[in-house]
Amino acid sequence: MGIYSLALRISYAFTILQSGFHLYWVPYSMERFHRNEQDKRFYAETFSLLNFLILAVITAAVIGKPLLKGLIDEQFYPAIAFFPFLLFVPYFYTLSEITFVGINFKSKTHFHLVINVITLAFNALFAFLLIPKWGSSGAAMTAAATYCMFFVFRSWFANRLYPLQLAWSPFATSLFCVVSFVIVDYFFLIDFWVKLVSGLGIAMVLIFLYKDYLIFFAGRFKKAPNGEG
Repeated sequence: MGIYSLALRISYAFTILQSGFHLYWVPYSMERFHRNEQDKRFYAETFSLLNFLILAVITAAVIGKPLLKGLIDEQFYPAIAFFPFLLFVPYFYTLSEITFVGINFKSKTHFHLVINVITLAFNALFAFLLIPKWGSSGAAMTAAATYCMFFVFRSWFANRLYPLQLAWSPFATSLFCVVSFVIVDYFFLIDFWVKLVSGLGIAMVLIFLYKDYLIFFAGRFKKAPNGEG
């Protein structure tokens, strides 16, 4: 439990950012919806940008795991191995804040209860399968897998109420690359330099997949305060 608690504390900074985004996003998205119900491009842009940024951070965290050894006691080193799994908890929750907007927009809040019950059932299943075999690591994997299902069902129910044209193909490709990177690094303890090269390769894939969005947002930031380019 001590090792798992340390891993949670390592990922806690990421969770703080998730909470901050939630406080900002919920009222702002409602405001945009009431202003123009048909303006859905904003949600797709935000979803893609956040997916790129958070997956880039997770990739960097995997590469930088050795640096944590200088910050904690040797008895807690096992926490370093599996803490990246816990980063997927705020990752899936943050993205689901965007995909689930239709539930709130259409005032179908009873779906929240349905989603939580389904997710709870999956959590019990994952815990039964993973924790007895992998211990603390299994608990971290269970948390990641559970929030993945939370994201899936939130997105599915909300999309039936208020369809969003999100870039699912780049999302799936980028997520597969980063999840594979985390899993391979955990089970095979790859050399740091191999890990660094692999991480840079994933970063290039992310940039390639989201280059259009990055160019778009870079153009926005280059605009002068008066709105002129």
